[in-house]
Amino acid sequence: MMINIPAEQIEINIQDGMWRLIPTGEEVLSSLPVFEVTRGSGVMEYTPKFGEDHRLPGTVLSVEYVRAVVIGYEEKSQRWLLGLHIARREEDKARWLELVRWPGGDNALYASAAQQSGRELAEYIGCPLKIFGAKKLPQQVKGEPARSGVTGPLIPHKREDIGPQRVKLFAQSVRLPVQYPGMWLGQGGRTGIALRLSKDVTSSKSGGVAPSFNQCVVDSEQGMIRLIPPTGLLGTFLGGQQ
Repeated sequence: MMINIPAEQIEINIQDGMWRLIPTGEEVLSSLPVFEVTRGSGVMEYTPKFGEDHRLPGTVLSVEYVRAVVIGYEEKSQRWLLGLHIARREEDKARWLELVRWPGGDNALYASAAQQSGRELAEYIGCPLKIFGAKKLPQQVKGEPARSGVTGPLIPHKREDIGPQRVKLFAQSVRLPVQYPGMWLGQGGRTGIALRLSKDVTSSKSGGVAPSFNQCVVDSEQGMIRLIPPTGLLGTFLGGQQ
């Protein structure tokens, strides 16, 4: 499946496991990508000029330096922006690296295109996705025609099933453990993978019912998934059986 998403003086091309930026416009002499990420490669590749313009070293950068893919609507310029938060170390303050901007306009005009581009890039890099400035899209008024282009892809496309080999290849590229605020995914026992949630995440702060389980263990050897309830007296009542 090939996806082309137009932006300002650039086109985002997604196909064959690659996310690429290709310059557009009458003055552009080459249709070669200036920035690209191959799914599972662990690196971002770019032209020397792109690296110089964005203060990046050489022509290749490890995805380990990417803290997040960021998409958002900037009220001042009234534009959707897509970029990266980059830092050498996790404790360092991340700097903003802009990759794409869309023409100025209403918040909902390019919202779908920007968010689709950001989701795909975050998946290819294997990092968190942050969204800011997104507004809830208005509901259709009864008796009025639906507003086209507000939700969903901006261009026609076909869905496709992802084969097991492609899934296996992507899974092999993920390095464990992976940790996010309140969540940890890593090795669980000899043949399993464990997903654990912190007590802050599993506790109910709004008066609702606390989740029954706060740990999931996938045992690939026995073909089993075990849901483990929280420990302690409260977990005994809420968790039930494993």
